[in-house]
Amino acid sequence: MEQLWGLLQRAQHWSPRPSQTIYKRVEGPDLGHLEEEEEDREEEVELPAQFCPMELKGPESLGSGPGRSTPIPWAAVGRKAAPYLILTALLIFTGAFLLGYVAFRGSCQACGDSVLVVSEDVNSEFGLHSGLGTLYWSDLRTMFLRFLGEGHLEDTIRVQTSKKPLVHQLGWRRLWQRGIHGVVGGDLGLWARNQGYLSVLHLKAVVYVSLDNSVLGELGNVTSWPPRGSTYAIDSLPEPVDSPNHSGQTLFEQVQLTNPNWDAEVIRPLPMDSSAYSFTAFAGVPAVEFSFMEDDREYPFLHTKEDTYENLHKMLRGRLPAVAQAVAQLAGQLLIRLSHDHLLPLDFGRYGDVVLRHIGNLNEFSGDLKARGLTLQWVYSARGDYIRAAEKLRKEIYSSEQSDERLMRMYNVRIMRCDLSLLRLTSLRERMAGSARMATLVQDILDQFSSHKLNHVWTDTHYVGLQLPDPAHPNTLHWVDAAGSAQEQLPLEDPEVYCPYSATGNATGKLVYAHYGRQEDLQDLRAKGVELAGSLLLVRVGITSFAQKVAIAQDFGAHGVLIYPDPADFSQDPHKPGLSRHQAVFGHVHLGTGDPYTPGFPSFNQTQFPPVESSGLPSIPAQPISADVADLLLKKLKGPLAPQEWKGHLPVSSYRLGPGPHLRLVVNNHRASTPISNIFACIEGFAEPDHYVVIGAQRDAWGPGAAKSAVGTAILLELVRTFSSMVSNGFKPRRSLLFISWDGGDFGSVGSMEWLEGYLSVLHLKAVVYVSLDNSVLGDGKFHAKTSPLLVSLIENILKVDSPNHSGQTLFEQVQLTNPNWDAEVIRPLPMDSSAYSFTAFAGVPAVEFSFMEDDREYPFLHTKEDTYENLHKMLRGRLPAVAQAVAQLAGQLLIRLSHDHLLPLDFGRYGDVVLRHIGNLNEFSGDLKARGLTLQWVYSARGDYIRAAEKLRKEIYSSEQSDERLMRMYNVRIMRVEFYCLSQYVSPADSPFRHIFLGQGDHTLGALLDHLRMLRSDGFKANSSGLAPGLGFQESRFRRQLALLTWTLQGAANALSGDVWNIDNNF
Repeated sequence: MEQLWGLLQRAQHWSPRPSQTIYKRVEGPDLGHLEEEEEDREEEVELPAQFCPMELKGPESLGSGPGRSTPIPWAAVGRKAAPYLILTALLIFTGAFLLGYVAFRGSCQACGDSVLVVSEDVNSEFGLHSGLGTLYWSDLRTMFLRFLGEGHLEDTIRVQTSKKPLVHQLGWRRLWQRGIHGVVGGDLGLWARNQGYLSVLHLKAVVYVSLDNSVLGELGNVTSWPPRGSTYAIDSLPEPVDSPNHSGQTLFEQVQLTNPNWDAEVIRPLPMDSSAYSFTAFAGVPAVEFSFMEDDREYPFLHTKEDTYENLHKMLRGRLPAVAQAVAQLAGQLLIRLSHDHLLPLDFGRYGDVVLRHIGNLNEFSGDLKARGLTLQWVYSARGDYIRAAEKLRKEIYSSEQSDERLMRMYNVRIMRCDLSLLRLTSLRERMAGSARMATLVQDILDQFSSHKLNHVWTDTHYVGLQLPDPAHPNTLHWVDAAGSAQEQLPLEDPEVYCPYSATGNATGKLVYAHYGRQEDLQDLRAKGVELAGSLLLVRVGITSFAQKVAIAQDFGAHGVLIYPDPADFSQDPHKPGLSRHQAVFGHVHLGTGDPYTPGFPSFNQTQFPPVESSGLPSIPAQPISADVADLLLKKLKGPLAPQEWKGHLPVSSYRLGPGPHLRLVVNNHRASTPISNIFACIEGFAEPDHYVVIGAQRDAWGPGAAKSAVGTAILLELVRTFSSMVSNGFKPRRSLLFISWDGGDFGSVGSMEWLEGYLSVLHLKAVVYVSLDNSVLGDGKFHAKTSPLLVSLIENILKVDSPNHSGQTLFEQVQLTNPNWDAEVIRPLPMDSSAYSFTAFAGVPAVEFSFMEDDREYPFLHTKEDTYENLHKMLRGRLPAVAQAVAQLAGQLLIRLSHDHLLPLDFGRYGDVVLRHIGNLNEFSGDLKARGLTLQWVYSARGDYIRAAEKLRKEIYSSEQSDERLMRMYNVRIMRVEFYCLSQYVSPADSPFRHIFLGQGDHTLGALLDHLRMLRSDGFKANSSGLAPGLGFQESRFRRQLALLTWTLQGAANALSGDVWNIDNNF
């Protein structure tokens, strides 16, 4: 790099005065950046105005020739300053290049990309006088896709599913030539072990150089592992280092005088108390620690209060500066070799010698092993294979062109992986809410957020009640004889798999097979004469949530529920991985969201609330079991044969309904008060900063959680990075962007619901839309958008992204090929187990959740310990990055439209169509109602008023000036309130938290009204999950109340859409 070389040459002319620049932390828009304050305004030699990261010339220019007679550029400054200048220049330039302290102008020939120069005025607004001009939708879309494409989404997904996540924080030491990371620093062992980088260190970190314990005396040695670092990178430094205590000798010459076999004298294994130890023994990164020590003596003052500069200076008899300079020279030149050489100077063949030495020790026991019929032959064979592989790679490198950058990088990656291959790494990471490692993950994501150009980063902590298994008293399942005594215990393979919020205690009853446990399934069983009261139901995973299965079973009088995964519900493709038959599926059974022990209240400190429990908690126990255990149970069933469509793929001769023998289920789960943390990051809008576009992803998971939470978290981090880059390049959203990482999601969206409960009174005034990234990649066959009707038109407009599995087609074109009526193919209602559901049904905020799914099949590994990155990658046949990228593009473009458009792109007239569709169902019962002197006219009138109000508002907007900011804001407020006014104002949030008349739960909903009307023609058993108990029959007083609740809520939405009271014009 010519400019850097010139910078080094002119370093001697810079002012030698100590630190003229103070760095202070800046709050506000430049959070996380540093600002320079010049203490002394006197100008010195001006630094180069521009330079570009090009390749530094070869090591021969550093004076490595024979006799070291070649003068070097900083000779005038003196040899003692060389390592400091090298390290200072390298660190300054690297920091400038990566963190943005150097203003690049023109184009970068090495990078090949034009550099956009952006004004430093971060408070300027778009407008007629803006230097950036108007950014149109196409510009923003291009900008977004560009920055999104610069990310490493696949790496981030792999990071999230592995043991130690988060790649991007390692980037502060990016090396210019290869784009591989090297690390130098002090006490970073705990950083490598605990701060979340294990999964990427083998991809990024070349070598770790520790500066700990570097000066404890005057005799030099090198604590290094693996030994492959010694001959190439230590013995062959570009410039031999002067001995600090033998004038006229190099350090190498001094060592050889003591022992010609220099490495036996110098090289030591890494001790566990070294920070370098964790890098190698735990993370598989070669590491080295230089130390000057006393002759076979410990430094007496280490780890004492007498470890002072004065004592160290006396111990070294005044040679402390010389010894420290020797360490700096060693480390600096090592960094130059490792960061500059085309081919990494690591001796990858050295491990063969290490194994050979150990084989000498192993051979001592070969006779004893042979007497027992054992052998070490496998070790010898593996060592031979390693030696041959190393020799083959060495020949390949010798015969290749070093100018071939691609080939050199490929070789370097193979060399770097040598240590990793010796480690047994697992992709599992404990991500469960409240677990010890969740605190580390919280800090990782906080640091990640803080590293970007964001205005605010913070956390909210809630103290919630989680139900956990009792390791000392695991849940059990027994056969029971006629006398009620427990007999053979059935195996529950994994005691950690359970149903949170199950009722605890014992449940005994006859076994009955109930298909998916839906309302209609249990009605069919009852119609076939199968007794459900007092039974234990065996039901399959799928179709409905665990909570719905248990609630319906409870309504029908069952004593308990066993839930198993049937192979028939998953893909039968032999080329795709399947769920192991010994795996059970985790799932909570609270029919609701949030902390069930503080319903309606935020759990900031649950002790201030009375001991109230959610009505959605079941009163019967439930337990997941594996397919193997279910197979044992099904073989014991008698009674009628199950219908053909109820039969699964377990190897039983026939699926029967039961009843079967008695079983006893014992559930010993216990409640624990647990802190959970939601993490927030915000980019403030410039025109409407008090209106938020919210995007979130669940962070926790039971098990590895690759599909459940890791993919969503990875996409969230990529969107934060992308929008931060867009802001740095001129994009300013009109409305604020709020990015959230939720905790407690696997227990029923606890984190998101508690936050909503805490800010319910203001969210309908502030939150524009919520975008959920949960469950976004569960396959690649079909695309679904689970959403509020207000967002359907906007989703149609953004579906022009490339299809991840149909080359040359957009996602919209792919959907239309399947079904020209695209919304019937794509749009789905929000399910209760989605975090987006609470935003809409509880808080009245429009929400959407994008999902790629398998064709009509469940993702088999969800909520299991097999939900790993590897299985997800195999299931998608290598298309995981493409599918995740498609989700990121969809979510990002949705965020741009919602945060940038003057007028909110929400289709406020769509609810009129929703009511019209439901009216078709209501009309079916008009004759029955008329015979009772009842009518649905009120609903029709309210729907008409809503349609007229929406049309009137549309005309007002069409005829208004979009440049009128006050008017646009007024319209936006009216549009934002539409969803909120679909929440019934006539029921209590504490009693009926999901007050939405279309999506909610309870007697006030349109679904409940329809169920009640069906009782006009039924025997009273067709009530469903809307809250009606079976067997009550039609009640006129109840019908009138339901009709009033529905009608006045819909009328209120129409009135809100009309605006001010003097503008309301209805015929009600």
